[in-house]
Amino acid sequence: MSLALGTGVALVAWLGVEVAVSRWVEIPPEPYPETFGPVHLTGNALLRYDTRLLWRQAPGVSIPTRIANGTPFTVTTNALGLRDDPFPVHPGSWRVLSLGDSNTWGQGVENHQTYTNVLERLLKEARPGVAVEALNAGVVGYGSAQSLRLEQELLGDRPFDLVLVYTMGCDSSQGPRPDQAYLHGPAVTALLDVAQHSGLFRLARRAVHGSGRAGRNQGDRRAARATPETYRANLTRMVSLARDRGAEVLLVEPLPVCTRDECSSVLSPLEDPSRPRAGISPTERSYHDVMRAVARETGVGLVDLPAQVDGWGPTQAIYIDASHPTVEGHAHIAAAIATEALPLLDRWRTAHPPGVHP
Repeated sequence: MSLALGTGVALVAWLGVEVAVSRWVEIPPEPYPETFGPVHLTGNALLRYDTRLLWRQAPGVSIPTRIANGTPFTVTTNALGLRDDPFPVHPGSWRVLSLGDSNTWGQGVENHQTYTNVLERLLKEARPGVAVEALNAGVVGYGSAQSLRLEQELLGDRPFDLVLVYTMGCDSSQGPRPDQAYLHGPAVTALLDVAQHSGLFRLARRAVHGSGRAGRNQGDRRAARATPETYRANLTRMVSLARDRGAEVLLVEPLPVCTRDECSSVLSPLEDPSRPRAGISPTERSYHDVMRAVARETGVGLVDLPAQVDGWGPTQAIYIDASHPTVEGHAHIAAAIATEALPLLDRWRTAHPPGVHP
């Protein structure tokens, strides 16, 4: 009896403190570090801690920022917390979901200059009268594990007709890999999701880990690579998930890391400056081979950017730093994807009458 009474009193006391904290103590969302790799996020207003994705972008913000060499650009997010316009707009549109890391996100370029947005314009110009909407779901720092979870989230609520997968650099780099070491299993994630609604939990976590600019977030970012086997498994699951939702898939083999003289002054701190100055290093090659193998095994299309980049002009016109494309580079990537995507769009257009989405 006394145990039950004590438990009841403790529960009532906890609920009282919980209500008081939730109502009167302001606990802003836990941010990720202000400096995220080579991207400097002014005021740290963009990235927020998330139990499933580790970090996601705040919705409905417009943030001026810059890259390490000082180039300014603005990051604007929609209601989904993604770097794009409102989505969707047209109920009968052909919809493209573009997944990836900072190359897709658009480091150093404006929203409308990312290859996803350029691709949307190219497809509309090539097929006048057909509504096309492409959603840029690239997020800075995301590896394939996080892109897979974001894909699950987005495809769960919305129909897409084509899924683009441009993710590799954050898996193959010897750099911050929180998604490898700290992605939780379903049970722990569900428990944390519930705990996020507790003011006491958030207050205690903030007291232990600080404001997020140090402590937990910085300490969790361990240097490691995702193994090629893990990368293969994630890519395969991304293809299967898209197909299960009735979408076509194009794997986009990323640009090779630029280690030529033109890029050496702005080499990413995650890259090894001793690697060969041209071509794909042996470490990178294993991940490129994985993407090619997944394309063959699953029968999806592959956009081979490494085979095309040498024909796009001077290195400095294509690379803004060691791995990210310039505005011109994004335009070339969009054109390469459009070549593979147009037959898929034509097939969809033939199978579905105007204004009716499957």
